Amino acid sequence: MHNQEVDIRFASVNDSQSIFDWRKDAHSKSMFFDDTAPTFKEHTQWFERSLQDAYFKIYIGEVEGQKIGVCRFAYSIEEGWSEVSINMNPEVRGRGLGQKFLLKCVEAYLNCNKYDLVAKIKLHNHASVKIFTLAGFEQLSKNDELIVLLRGLRKLSIREVVEEDADTLFQLLQKRPHSISHQVLPSKQEHWKFLKSDPYRCWAIIYDGDYLAGSFYIQNDNSIGLNLLQPEKVLVRRILQHIVSSIEPVNEIKSKVPAYFYINVAHTNQKLQKILEEIGFAPLQISYKVF
Repeated sequence: MHNQEVDIRFASVNDSQSIFDWRKDAHSKSMFFDDTAPTFKEHTQWFERSLQDAYFKIYIGEVEGQKIGVCRFAYSIEEGWSEVSINMNPEVRGRGLGQKFLLKCVEAYLNCNKYDLVAKIKLHNHASVKIFTLAGFEQLSKNDELIVLLRGLRKLSIREVVEEDADTLFQLLQKRPHSISHQVLPSKQEHWKFLKSDPYRCWAIIYDGDYLAGSFYIQNDNSIGLNLLQPEKVLVRRILQHIVSSIEPVNEIKSKVPAYFYINVAHTNQKLQKILEEIGFAPLQISYKVF
């Protein structure tokens, strides 16, 4: 079967039994985060609802008429991405069909849906990690239980700020709805003077595809400031991943500088606070201005 062509099609009600049978397989159950076995009635109700859901797409793979697996895409309005999962027919495992099947499904889905794709995989599921990596997914995060992989539709570009960015940075400043450092917008001249003073250890501008997404800075006390026009979970995670993978915190100074990066967020910026907590960052303290 290695060299055989994989065909894909949308799932139909006639595929319910096959998907249920594959789901009951012991190996499949061990790879699901919820390893409880639904009844066929529960599965049928879920499957029929999913087929009617505009944000849910299910593909079936076939080789010469034999069903080889199922691939699901579930779009989340809140997250702004589609979560991808795949489960193979136990009879065809180990025959090199998973990667072909996944690639075809990803291509077909992205042809009609312009979303970033995310896969959440158990850490010990090395086969799935491998085929998703070969399908263009990159590690987004990892903990003791799972690895999160991303195939970004939009290319994230992060580069160091230069003097020619003065107008762009001032536009970002004008559009920023939340602020910690000042309540009154500085003048363009004040902003230019600030830029030339080289105020931060690191200052970068961020483009999400062709669109200006925002900027971030890092100070000598390891604090990070994020200024994003439209904070999204996947964008924030990718920016922070870039920071921790390419920049080292400065050395710890007891009671002055922690040994780790931390983020200052305006108390009014509840959206960014929620995103940071949802992606696993714990709040440290609340600061108050004393008049």
